[in-house]
Amino acid sequence: MNFQTRFLPWRCPYHLYVRALAGAAICYSFVSPLPSYADSTCQVDVYYEWRPDPPVVEDDKKGKAAKREPLSSRKVFWTLLSQAGKTTDEVKATLERFILLEESKAQKECNLLHSSLASCMSSKLKAHGGMLRSLDFSSRRLIEEAITEECRTQKGECIGANHSSVVCVEIKKEEPKPEEAEGATDKKGGDKKGGKGDKKK
Repeated sequence: MNFQTRFLPWRCPYHLYVRALAGAAICYSFVSPLPSYADSTCQVDVYYEWRPDPPVVEDDKKGKAAKREPLSSRKVFWTLLSQAGKTTDEVKATLERFILLEESKAQKECNLLHSSLASCMSSKLKAHGGMLRSLDFSSRRLIEEAITEECRTQKGECIGANHSSVVCVEIKKEEPKPEEAEGATDKKGGDKKGGKGDKKK
């Protein structure tokens, strides 16, 4: 299965990104004991999955299009959701609402870019409209041809939007420091005893 990323500045493979997030949460939970007064934070990533149309290969002997083998599906990262709260159950319940919303957006994006060649070209041309208007005719034509070719390679079937497992960690708060009143009192009493001894000598 192939993996892609979307809107990630480091462009890391999707499966490595998920493993790194889960690994960090597990390491944190083992290194830091989880106290009863800790808050919880959870993260989950939303993605959509699509399958490209197989290329058309002509059979030279028969002069007909050969049978096209189905290609493997691909996952495209959509967004990372993060939420914090008092308890893990509370955080997960809040995340569920955002997950449904983002999955709906991801599904629309998938249909826009992969289900129709016309919608893909329209979306990309609109996104680059400002740049295209500033170019001369020949340069603009080259960009438009590149967009057309890109949309052709992205034409396929949208399988659906989904999300990864929710990864949660507990965040420790600093314990309130006890007042040092007793220590100060003991120190003061010790000074008084010492003073009496000096006076007796």
